[in-house]
Parts: sequence; structure tokens; C-alpha cells
Amino acid sequence: MNRCLSIIFAVNLIAFAANSQTIKILAPNKGMFVENNKYYIQNNAWGAGANCTTWSETDTVKVNDDGSWSVTANCNYPLSCKGGINGWPSIYYGSFDQGKSAGWTEPEINKFSQILVDWTISVNLKDAMYDVSFDHWIYKNNLFNEVMIWIAKSSNMYTYGNVVASNISINGSTWDLFRIWHNNEWWYNAFVIKSGNLFSVKDFDQKPFFDFLASKGYIDATWRISALEAGTEIVQGTGTVTTSNYAVNLIDAGPTGGTSIHGSDNINKEKTNSSFVKIFPNPATDTIKLQFAIDFENVTYKLSDLNGKLLYSNQLKNILTGSETKIDCSSYAQGLYILSVKSDHYEEQFEIMLN
Repeated sequence: MNRCLSIIFAVNLIAFAANSQTIKILAPNKGMFVENNKYYIQNNAWGAGANCTTWSETDTVKVNDDGSWSVTANCNYPLSCKGGINGWPSIYYGSFDQGKSAGWTEPEINKFSQILVDWTISVNLKDAMYDVSFDHWIYKNNLFNEVMIWIAKSSNMYTYGNVVASNISINGSTWDLFRIWHNNEWWYNAFVIKSGNLFSVKDFDQKPFFDFLASKGYIDATWRISALEAGTEIVQGTGTVTTSNYAVNLIDAGPTGGTSIHGSDNINKEKTNSSFVKIFPNPATDTIKLQFAIDFENVTYKLSDLNGKLLYSNQLKNILTGSETKIDCSSYAQGLYILSVKSDHYEEQFEIMLN
């Protein structure tokens, strides 16, 4: 849903100082930057005009002297509201028509080994229909994918698209993936949590969700990130939605490339876990095990010495999340080896020590 691209970058607000805070009131479809122009807070009531005869939303932003901030959306989207999403009080880090975050360059996904987000949100809505979600926009060659991650929702909330993958295990929760070509404009992807609601997350890694889409061939690592967004899609509800903590921490992949999605020859010397596969033990003695973190249609894995001599190779098909395989290393000498793991859309190499 293209909530953001048509909003004019303008801010109508009232400001006054109280108790070492600056308090600003955002009218519908207005916004402001906080934290040295890093995050843009928006009162985005993009669908209300078409779907509601009466409605209102005002967002109260409190900025403390130390730079910390919070935002409360005061919403009135009554039961008479029909149709789709009406309110989208949200925050983004990146680039939209409203403006670009300080220093943002629309980087490729493969620049980062992790995309970590802290978020604490409370939803107090009566007669509510809503979801709480991350909503990311990525693109390549003028083709956009919207990647939503629904971490919480009301029991009556719905999503768009067809289920293309089920029971995906990421970040300790289980997800279904919905996907559809939306309005002949962009691909809409929604990872919807299957049970439980997450209203407070810390170091919640977004990268595995991108990696999963890459493993299915929907995207690759060279897609660029336009914006990382988070908010609450409201169809109906009266009350408040408050974000009291929000932070994005981008972990650079570094010179070794970290987790690679497509076509990398880099060797992962620092770790034997990625968003795709866990290698253990390392160092090893007689056996190396591979545990797969997502589903794969096919995977080839090879063990070579440092001179490039192939010692072992195997291929697996129709691999399910959590499944394991192993390599018998009892006949190999002590020393360093290179383990390569490759699928159609993923390749990574690990440095393995045999004792």
C-alpha cells in the first residue's frame, strides 16, 4: 500500500516548552524529523478521507532535552469507516517524498550483516482492527518491493495476497509469507506472525526477512533500501497508539561481506552462523554439522583445503527449516579448510578448523 509517496513534505505544528520537553502536535498528513534529522515521524491518515465520513487523528511528539523522544497518536477511526487502511501513524529512516534522513544513501542490502531495530509500542484502541508492523521499501531497476513484517495484530485483522510460504522460523517466532503484485505497481510481501504479539522488541533483525525473500528468488542482495519504516495500520479504532522507544542500528558487513545472498566469493572467518545456515562445531574433530535456518529447494555444500582441492561435495533437495546434515571429517588432517554452501540465490564460505 503506497501510503507515503503522495504526502507533501509539510509540517503544521504547535510548539511549546514544558518540563524540559518540546511538545509538537502533528495534524493529519504532516510530520517532522527528530534525533538530528535521522527519523521522520508522520501522522499519515492516507486512506481516511475516502473511507470515513467522520474521523480524526492528532499525533503528539515529545522531544526531551537529551534528544530522546516519544510519539502518541490520538485516533478516532470509528466503526463507520469502511474499506482498507485509514490511519498509518509511523516512523521511517530513509528516503521518501517527505524528506531524506541525514546521511542516508539508499544502500544495497548486502552492505549490512544485520539490520537491528528496537521498538516499544503500546496500542490502546477500542473497537480496533489494526496491525503493528515494520514496512520496508526496496527497489532495483525501478521495480519496488514492499516488505512488511507484522509483529502484532488484532484478531480480526486481514492482509493481502496469497500465502507463498508457511511456518517460517525467524527471530524466534513463526511466520507466514503473503505476496501479491499490488495495483500493477509493486510487489507486496507481508510476513505475518502466526501466534502471539510482539509489542516490544530489542535487536530485532530485519535482515533474515530480506534473506528469505532472496532464497526464494524474489530479490537479490543488490536491491537498494529506500526506507526502513515502522507503524500501525489502522482500519478502525478509537484511542491511542504510543511509541516510547525506537532505534535502528545498521551493522556493516565489513570486508568479509558477512552474510552474502548472491554470488559472493567472500570467506566468513569470524562466525559460523548466518541467516541461512549454522555450522557447528567449529573447531571440529570428526564431524561437521550444518543446520538450515530456512527452507531451500536445493543446496550444494563442498569442503576444500586451502589449496582449493575438493575433498567432499554433496547436494540436498527440498530442505526444511531446522533440518541438519553432516560431513565426516575423521579422515582429514588437522588444519584449516573452506566449507562452501550454495543454493540458487545464496552462497557463503566458512573457514573451518579441524583439530
